[in-house]
Amino acid sequence: MKPFEIKSVLFKKTPTPREKIRYIAKKEKLSFADLARKSKIPVKTCQNFLEHSPINLSNYIKLLKALKINDKTIMGSLGFRNFTFIDGNHLGNYIEFLRKEQSLSKKELVGKISDLGHNISVVRYTNLVNGKFYYADVEMIHNISKILRPEKIKQTPYIFARRAITETKLSVVDLAKKSNTGVQTWYALYNQRNISLKKYLDIMHTLKYQDNCISFILGLPDNIKPNTKEIGRYLRTLRRSKGINADFIAKKVMIATVSYRLIESGKGNPSIITCYKAINAVQRITVKDNKHWIGKRWLMANSYK
Repeated sequence: MKPFEIKSVLFKKTPTPREKIRYIAKKEKLSFADLARKSKIPVKTCQNFLEHSPINLSNYIKLLKALKINDKTIMGSLGFRNFTFIDGNHLGNYIEFLRKEQSLSKKELVGKISDLGHNISVVRYTNLVNGKFYYADVEMIHNISKILRPEKIKQTPYIFARRAITETKLSVVDLAKKSNTGVQTWYALYNQRNISLKKYLDIMHTLKYQDNCISFILGLPDNIKPNTKEIGRYLRTLRRSKGINADFIAKKVMIATVSYRLIESGKGNPSIITCYKAINAVQRITVKDNKHWIGKRWLMANSYK
């Protein structure tokens, strides 16, 4: 199977993790022994999982790694397509974040998981979210993603920051003391109000996000550092390579052309959302969109002549 075919199978919602691996193994003509040897899992464990028995997250990751599946796709196969860290502790925090975002109590969530046939209590769930998800049954993790539906939560720079703040288990006041940014700015970010890019970067660095992670959050390539100069240069280079007018991008982002040109020059101090919208607009807009806009503007300018 080609990589994109494997990815499409793993990202399907209906099949269980067991059915997905069984299908890929069949297509790749891999036996239990082959999978066990590649993943370094006992043959009996591998065979039992593919037939009927549960398997924990740790062994599931080993199986997919043996099939040369990357971290993001592994989590996507369990329904967490926007989650990129394979770590029991991070996954537990992320599930707790999703639960709180949907205003579900632990008891309500555990009740819904139990209704799907899993033996779980509030105490066991609490242990799992406190870093023991590596030992949880992957079928249960898959069903949790179906309940919490992480794909319904719009992934904006705010969501990643809110999630990181939740994971630290520290108050906003304590976090503000560790950074160069005031408490009010931290509260503004947590409540999804607009703040400047520079303040956002300071907060994210305080939350121990590396530059490559911040670039991923903003939709930038890995080689672009998340600062005003690098972002401005990237926007200008990409826009010019597509032959797109700066006026058109400014209109899409809903800012003045002068303000957009300041962002491209690296001299401005844009808000995080303006910056995020500009990056998305330049990446998505095509030459055809630009020509259509130029033609429409010309017609409007000449309609009264």
